[in-house]
Amino acid sequence: MIEISPQIIQLRREVSKTQYPALSQLTSHGIVIGVSHSASRDQTHTFPLSEVNLRSESLALEASSRFMATSAQAHVIWNVIIDEFHLQETFASKKWDTFLSLFLEEHAATHTLVLYYPWGVRYASDLLESIDALQMRSPLPVLVNAEHYTWKTPEVQKAMHSLKLQHVYMDAPHLPGLIKKSEYHTGRIAILRCTGRNAKSWFEPNLEERYCYSYSQPELCAIADRIIELRDDHKKVYVTLCNRPASATVANAIQLADELQKRM
Repeated sequence: MIEISPQIIQLRREVSKTQYPALSQLTSHGIVIGVSHSASRDQTHTFPLSEVNLRSESLALEASSRFMATSAQAHVIWNVIIDEFHLQETFASKKWDTFLSLFLEEHAATHTLVLYYPWGVRYASDLLESIDALQMRSPLPVLVNAEHYTWKTPEVQKAMHSLKLQHVYMDAPHLPGLIKKSEYHTGRIAILRCTGRNAKSWFEPNLEERYCYSYSQPELCAIADRIIELRDDHKKVYVTLCNRPASATVANAIQLADELQKRM
C-alpha cells in the first residue's frame, strides 16, 4: 500500500466543496484536468472532467446507469476496455448500438470515447478497419489507447494518421515497448492519462495494484511541462489522473493544477 504524506492529506482537506479555482482557470486556457469517476464519487469537491471505465463485455449493462451518474460533469471520457478475450465481439453488436444510442450529436462537445486495448492486444489491420468503421458512425470523437508495441510501428502510425485516429498519450512506467506517446497528432484535442509509474505491478490484472502510485513533485513538474507542449499543438488538452488510491489521485490532480498555473 502507498503511504500518503501528511502534506497531501492536509492538501485534500483544504480543497472546498466547490471546484478548486486553479481548475477553472486552466479550463479557460484549454487545459481540463480530471480524475477517474471512481476517485471523484466520494470526494467533497468537483472536477471539470471525469473518466468512466467500462469493460466491453459489460457495456450494455453499465452504460446507461453510468451515463446518468455523470450527467453533472462538464466533460466525460468513456474509457472502454477491450482485452484479447473479447476482440471477437464486433462494434456492430447490439450492445454497442445501445451504448452509442445514449449520445446525440450535441454530446460530441462534452463526451469522448476511448477504445483501450491492454498489453495483450496486438495490432491487426482488420481491427483497425473495425475501429475506423465505429469512428464513422459514432456521435462522439473516438481515440485509441493501445499499449502493445506493435501499434507503434511507423506503418501503423501512418495508417492511423491517414484515418485521423488519434492515440491517447500516457504517463506510465518506463518499460520497453509500452506506448506512451504517438509520433503524430491530428484533430483538435489531446488526451493524457496519468496512470502512475508502478513498474513492479504494471502487469497485474487488478487496476488497484497496477495503478497504485503517488506522483512526486518533480514528476508532476515534468508532466506539467509535457501538457504545455501538447497544448501548443491542440486546441484542448484533457488530462486524467488514474493512479490509485483515490486520495493520491485527487491530491496529485490538485498539485498538477497548481504546477500548470505557474506556467500560464
